[in-house]
Amino acid sequence: MDDVDEHNLQKGLEKALKILAAAGAVEIGTHHNKGRSINVKKVSFREYEKFVKEESSRPLKDLLTPICSAHQMGSCRMGIGAKDSVVNQRGETWEVEGLFIADSSVFPTALGVNPMVTVQAIAYCTAQSVLETLKRKRN
Repeated sequence: MDDVDEHNLQKGLEKALKILAAAGAVEIGTHHNKGRSINVKKVSFREYEKFVKEESSRPLKDLLTPICSAHQMGSCRMGIGAKDSVVNQRGETWEVEGLFIADSSVFPTALGVNPMVTVQAIAYCTAQSVLETLKRKRN
């Protein structure tokens, strides 16, 4: 990881901590080896801001924090109707015309295995749907 990567990750961490607090999280923290957590509901705004600044500026290099990711599956399910799903079989949302979702969130549920190939297939098929939509609009 170079300095630019570290800086970008730190800024992302700062934003993530703020988003979690704004969304109503009671406790926020990081996976940093020397990181702390804080109960947002029990501290002043000044203490909260100080915490976010300190935690998001900790060094991330040299294995000081695990960097991991997860495939969020099933959070924007694909289905045949707006009542039980977020997107149709083409990956287009029911609520916003022309808005497509092309990742593991369109799965009906978590798979329990690495979804890489399935995600690639869904992304490819959804991309074809986007192309078809753009061609129709052009004509």
